[in-house]
Amino acid sequence: IRDSVASRGLGDVYKRQIPPDVKPRFSVGDRVECRVARGPDRWALGTVVSHWFRAPQWPTGQYAPYQIKLDSSENLIFAPQDRDNCIRAARGQ
Repeated sequence: IRDSVASRGLGDVYKRQIPPDVKPRFSVGDRVECRVARGPDRWALGTVVSHWFRAPQWPTGQYAPYQIKLDSSENLIFAPQDRDNCIRAARGQ
């Protein structure tokens, strides 16, 4: 268990037995923009649908801070970091 989780924020996809006991910046239902590719215009609008996402094939204890439903499709994606270069508040929301 990382003893510096609070001081480092949610920058990493944590590898723990349980999700980190740290509150993410965005709540379920919040409108966000997610970085889906490289380049300045590669952001996609979506809605946070869950916290501490974990894919079944990931190693035990690996989590991502957010799972997001994209507006542009039925796809669900995850944000591996809780940083503005990965996920940010939707502009104009």
